[in-house]
Amino acid sequence: MAKFQKAILPINDMVITCGYKHPEYTRWFQRTYRSAGVVHFGSDFVDRQRKDTQLRAPFDMEIVYAGLDYLMGYTVIARSLLPIDIHYGKHKGRKHIAIRIAHMSRLNVKRGQKVKWGTTLGNYGGTGKYGGAPHAHIELDADVSFPNYSPSFRGNSTIWKGGTDSTINPMDVFKVARGQTFSYERRNQSFLDQDDIYTLRHDGRSTAANFIRV
Repeated sequence: MAKFQKAILPINDMVITCGYKHPEYTRWFQRTYRSAGVVHFGSDFVDRQRKDTQLRAPFDMEIVYAGLDYLMGYTVIARSLLPIDIHYGKHKGRKHIAIRIAHMSRLNVKRGQKVKWGTTLGNYGGTGKYGGAPHAHIELDADVSFPNYSPSFRGNSTIWKGGTDSTINPMDVFKVARGQTFSYERRNQSFLDQDDIYTLRHDGRSTAANFIRV
């Protein structure tokens, strides 16, 4: 039996549109939504063709919340069943982590359910007050005791609650499995840093996101 897991991309042909803790995106968000208390502690992802909106479990997990949040829309929050390989950053190592996925249009799982990696959790969308254009907002967290507490908020919403920062850059965890692709687009460059476009393949080799000139 495996003692740890390597996380896969939750979208097979995944494009990163906004990076982890990116200050320019945070400023844009606060201006657009007139919400000074929100900071972007996750990353945003879409399907390259904007057609396959399925979100798959990046690792074996137990669903601890699955429902509709006022600010973040349809939400899945889960804990990993095994320690997860974190290949970079201050949390580098193998440890249990939490995942928060927001703005989903459809949920295929329910609270208390245990699912294997690759299981379809639902579809990404643009639900919730902060949803906007369809995308998956994903946060990873080293705090598994309070998985629905996010530093993105000062206050509380329906499911998501304001917390302290123990988050992890998703691209320090997600790895590109065989048959998957990882890209970024020129139009989103201003919301991305180098740490957002470099990761590992599932075999451990380093890789950079493909550049798409759109």
